[in-house]
Amino acid sequence: MSLDTSAAWSVVQTESQREPIAAEFLKREGFDIYLPKIRIRSNGRARICALFPSYLFGRIGCYWSRARWTIGVLGILMQDDEIPAQLPDKIIDEIKKREGPDGLVRLPKQANPNALKRGQAVRILRGPFEGRNGLYDGMVAHERERVLLDLLGRFTPLELPRRDIVALSA
Repeated sequence: MSLDTSAAWSVVQTESQREPIAAEFLKREGFDIYLPKIRIRSNGRARICALFPSYLFGRIGCYWSRARWTIGVLGILMQDDEIPAQLPDKIIDEIKKREGPDGLVRLPKQANPNALKRGQAVRILRGPFEGRNGLYDGMVAHERERVLLDLLGRFTPLELPRRDIVALSA
């Protein structure tokens, strides 16, 4: 049984980390559902999760009340508290264009303009070595950076909080 698949896309809010369950039950009810997923790497492990945690997209149309009471669904984003807010097809199409062969969305890598590069000259802003220059040697722990400081003709590694160093302009 398929409901109105020509309806505009709507945003469905799901219970936390239950997007796949809500998507499955909405599909069983006949709704056209899209749940974009990405691969997240943390602590050396990869896992697949929703691109938009606690949200998915569905062609709900006038059956929004039926969708609202589906297992795993918390609500539907509404327009003027009367009808589901409509999302243009081009937004969903843009997300789908970023999917790889495995069905996972590929996000563009964002360059951090403040990222330090190994070997880059830095200045120490605070502490006993305030005002001294060194070479950035990488991140060693959360919010801690290693700086090589030239002391008596020898590079000595120091671990400093990230906020205590700044890159020197080229």
